[in-house]
Amino acid sequence: MKKIKIKTIKGRKKGSTKIVNTIKDLVPLFYSLGIASMGINIAMDGLGKVFGEEIKQRMLEFKKMGVVELKVINKETEIEYHYLDGIENYLKNFCKRNKKYKWEKEEYMGIKTGRYILTRVYRRYYKKTKEEEICSECGRSYDD
Repeated sequence: MKKIKIKTIKGRKKGSTKIVNTIKDLVPLFYSLGIASMGINIAMDGLGKVFGEEIKQRMLEFKKMGVVELKVINKETEIEYHYLDGIENYLKNFCKRNKKYKWEKEEYMGIKTGRYILTRVYRRYYKKTKEEEICSECGRSYDD
């Protein structure tokens, strides 16, 4: 029999680095986290719809009585009950007289609940700070 010589390549082994191995080990973890977060989102949507239906049912009961719930947010939250007839006209005129207020219909998890929210919008005041002259080398102010 004839002997066959096998040549070996000497030198550095080629392979993946430590970072690549770490990322490769984390891929199943990321996949399972993605699946879990999708499941949690589906569950939260279902629970939100259940709670939203209860709120909507309460609003329909108020509608039969001819009353609507108005949530007024002005540093403190107050809930007022007004007659249903002409409530949107009342809110539009109220916002015309009081420019600092805005109103909207409430939506809870994509369900229109029939509640109105009247919110006061506050202006933001920014304090003007006195700029000090500071030395770029040492960081001390020139006033010292």
